[in-house]
Amino acid sequence: MIEDSIRAVKEAEAKADAAVAEAKVKAEEIVREAKLKAERLKKDGDEANRQHLADSAKKAELAAEERLAEAKAEAEREAEGIKALAEANYAGVIEALKEEALS
Repeated sequence: MIEDSIRAVKEAEAKADAAVAEAKVKAEEIVREAKLKAERLKKDGDEANRQHLADSAKKAELAAEERLAEAKAEAEREAEGIKALAEANYAGVIEALKEEALS
């Protein structure tokens, strides 16, 4: 009877050792998978951030190009106005000089 008890305890210890070893392997596998998943999520997040930054840069570039076109058009309008004013003044100066020369 003592031998049976000793054998049962040893079998229970062996089963417990096997269960611990199996749990350790499963735990290591879970940790490994979690690390891989975290790396994938980080990579996906980094890619999403890169894409977001690229999109933002493109929007900023388009906005800058639009503003530049608006500024160029405004500068051209102002130049035309100044040119028209100068031509009008030039004609007035020529007329005044003619009158002065004739007087």
